[in-house]
Amino acid sequence: MPTRDEIKNQVIIALSKVTAYPDLAKKEESGLWNDLKIGQNVSTMVGLLSDIAKSYPGGKEVTMNDVGGSKTVKDVIDLVFGLARGVTRDEIKNQVIIALSKVTSFPEFAKKEESLLYNDLGIGPAALQAMAGTYTKIAKNYKYGIEVSMGDAGDCNTVKDAIDLVFDRAKGV
Repeated sequence: MPTRDEIKNQVIIALSKVTAYPDLAKKEESGLWNDLKIGQNVSTMVGLLSDIAKSYPGGKEVTMNDVGGSKTVKDVIDLVFGLARGVTRDEIKNQVIIALSKVTSFPEFAKKEESLLYNDLGIGPAALQAMAGTYTKIAKNYKYGIEVSMGDAGDCNTVKDAIDLVFDRAKGV
């Protein structure tokens, strides 16, 4: 099972190969496009990242679409870490949106990551905590998936928070 540190080291090496600023590749907060100026080297980067993820049993290929939402080195590390463990954020996002849509009177807001679970979707504190069971079922559908606690589920403020929580638990973190 790959650790995040193993993936991080491999991603930093890969990014260093496609940027004129390899020292910035070592900083998780560095921007891919503004700081590292990946630009024309994006297809080479996608190939290198895909090789990393697929080198692990059950690992999935990195696509241009996957990388498109990545803004920082940290985003890329998290992306490859998930794919190396056989899970994508988009898969989790779709499942969380469906789950949230079932417990709200305002399902259109469940599709927007910035939507507030309480204010926009009208999901109260007890119901947010109760989502832990649903989130756990989603996470445990993946090889390394672990339980989502009621406390963690209750701490989610936005749809994005819920997606990120379940994505982390599906990766085993």
